[in-house]
Amino acid sequence: YFHYTVGQRKGLDIKTPAKDGSPRYVLRTDSKTNTVIVGSKFELEASVIYAKENTVYENDFSKCSIQIRAHSKPILAQKKIYKGKTFEFILDDVQPDGVSGGQTLVAYNNDKVLGSYTIVNELQKSKTINEQF
Repeated sequence: YFHYTVGQRKGLDIKTPAKDGSPRYVLRTDSKTNTVIVGSKFELEASVIYAKENTVYENDFSKCSIQIRAHSKPILAQKKIYKGKTFEFILDDVQPDGVSGGQTLVAYNNDKVLGSYTIVNELQKSKTINEQF
């Protein structure tokens, strides 16, 4: 599992093609079972991200911009308490390239950093997963 990353398409070494002939992507990995779950590009889409609080400079906010990759464009989101120090970020726009557990999510208001969080993919809402290998 640790040789693969969410969104990866090449190097999967899958001998049988998808039923519709489309490329397959890594949707998720599971360290407990040493499993890599693959599916379509469509299944990578995320509209909700769950993340645990790391460092919070300002906790009294609901609307913010978030960034989950160092060079990605900010995404508008609404933050809600999910459970304890885990938060649900509801995205205004779908994140098409997938979200991986362990990544850092940073919340902003204009240029001010509100806090950093660690994405928890086992809580991520996802579509039905097609295939495992």
